[in-house]
Amino acid sequence: MAIIDYSPTGKTVLISICSGTKDFSSPRSLEYYQDYSIFKRLSKPDLLKNARRTSLKLIQSGRISYNGLPLSQHPNNQALVEGPEFYGDQRGQYLPAMNLYSGRFFENFNKFGGISTLTKSSQHMLIISGLYGLITPVENIQLYECPLEDLTEFQEIWVRNDTLTRILLDYIQTNNISNVVDLTAQQEYRNLINWPVLKQARGLSVLHCHSQRFVRDEALPEFGIFLGKILSQMKDDEIHGIDKDKQIDGICLSKDIIPPSDYPMEESHRIESLIRRHESHTVEFKASLTGGTVDNLDDLEHGLFFNEIKYRVMKSVVALLNSDGGEVLVGVSDDWNGHEHPVIGIENDIRPFILKRDPKDYYLQILDRMIHAYIGKIYKIRPSFWTIHRKTVLQIKVEKSQAPVFLKRDKRGSPILGTGEYWKRQNVGDSRR
Repeated sequence: MAIIDYSPTGKTVLISICSGTKDFSSPRSLEYYQDYSIFKRLSKPDLLKNARRTSLKLIQSGRISYNGLPLSQHPNNQALVEGPEFYGDQRGQYLPAMNLYSGRFFENFNKFGGISTLTKSSQHMLIISGLYGLITPVENIQLYECPLEDLTEFQEIWVRNDTLTRILLDYIQTNNISNVVDLTAQQEYRNLINWPVLKQARGLSVLHCHSQRFVRDEALPEFGIFLGKILSQMKDDEIHGIDKDKQIDGICLSKDIIPPSDYPMEESHRIESLIRRHESHTVEFKASLTGGTVDNLDDLEHGLFFNEIKYRVMKSVVALLNSDGGEVLVGVSDDWNGHEHPVIGIENDIRPFILKRDPKDYYLQILDRMIHAYIGKIYKIRPSFWTIHRKTVLQIKVEKSQAPVFLKRDKRGSPILGTGEYWKRQNVGDSRR
C-alpha cells in the first residue's frame, strides 16, 4: 500500500458521513496501518475501540436483518473479521476509507483532488460510520455493510452515553481544534452527535452546512463539490470568524442546525422549526399521548384505558379536523417553565410497553384505538415518529374535514349523549361550540 501523506495540522475538522456505495474491486492490503488510524489522534482510544467491537459483534450475531437477510450474511460482511481496529488480531483486507467509499459525495470531492486537497489545506476530516464510529479519510477499513440510517440498533451504540460525542470531543481537545464544520446532510448521522454539548466546548465554533436546493442524501453531491472547491480553501481564522449565515455557491454555513427559512428542510427540521415558533392555529403540543403509567398495559389487551390525557389529545385532533388541519406534536411540553427545552420525548409513554415485540407499533395501535373510541370514523390522520433533540416525538398530521366532527367521549371515557362535543381551533388552543 502506498504511503499517504495526510498529517493535518490545522484547527478545523470537517465531519462527513460514510457511503453505501463502495469499491469492491481494488486490490486490498492484508496489513493494518496503525499510523493511519484515528487512534493516534485520541488520548483515550479505548472508548472508540470498544464501541467498534460492539458494532462488529452485533453484525456478526445474526440478530439484525436488513432487506430480509441477516446482516451477518450480507455479501459485504462475509470477509469482515475482528482485526486490530476492533481490538482483535485477525488479518483483514483493507482499503483507505477515501478509496473504499465511492458515493456521490466522495466522487465529487475527488474531482477536486480529494486527499491531496485536504493535505494542502491542513484541515482535518472525520467520517461517521455505523460500524467504525469515526474514522480518518486515510484509515484502513474493511469492506462492510452497516446501513445506520435504517438500523436504529447501531445508532443506539454511538448515542448511548454520548459515546460518539465524547470521542469527537477527545479528538478536538487532543488536536487543538477550534472549528467544526458539519457536512452530514442526514439526520440519522447528525443525531449521533450531541451538538448542544459540543457547542459548549470553550472556544469552539460549530457550523452546519445547508443546501439551497436539496436535503438529506440529495445534498451530499453538492457538499462534495463545496468541500473541494470552496471549504477546503478557507483558512481557519476565516471559518472561525463566521457568526452569521454565510451563503456561498448555494450552500449556507450557519451556526444554526436548522436551515434558513427559504431553504428546503428535512421533516425533522421543519418540526423543530415549528416547535421554536410555539403553538399556533395549526400546531398543538402535547407532553403525552397515554400518560405513561402502568395503567396503559390495559390498552388493547383488556380494552382501552381511558384518562384525561387521551381525551385532551383527541380533543385537539377534533379541533384541527374542524378547522384548517395541522399537526399535534406529542412529546413536546406546552409549558416551558422548568424545562431546558420543550422537547421531552415520548420515552416515558412507551416505557410500559418495552417488553412488547415492537413498542412503537403497539403505541400506534393505541392511537388507532383512541381514534375509533373518541371520534369513531377514520379521517385523514397520519402519525409518524421523528427524532428531535435526540428525543422521540410523535407527529399526528390532521387533514381538514369537509364535514363537522364530534368528540364522542368525555374526560372519563364515558360516551357523550347526543352528537358529542364540537371543538374548533382558535389562534392558540381549542374552543368548544
